[in-house]
Amino acid sequence: MHTFNALYDSSKRIIFASDAHPKQISQLKENLASRFMSGMVARIERPEYATRLLILRTKASKYDVYFPEEALEYIAENFDDSVREVERAPW
Repeated sequence: MHTFNALYDSSKRIIFASDAHPKQISQLKENLASRFMSGMVARIERPEYATRLLILRTKASKYDVYFPEEALEYIAENFDDSVREVERAPW
């Protein structure tokens, strides 16, 4: 809480990422959860198929690796829980 307050009092931007809403994190003290919720809380949805395919194409291009389109489509179709899962898909 001290770190959060110091950053907040210094007008710093504070960004926290989690796979759960602050109220659902049992280890988080109520006053800290309340401070997190005083800002914007946004839910990020699962990426759609087209987005997953674009992520895979971009990743392959970044690392200069060629994959047949069918392989990228297979991964995009079968790994759909999150962007992290798509990026970790077996290459």
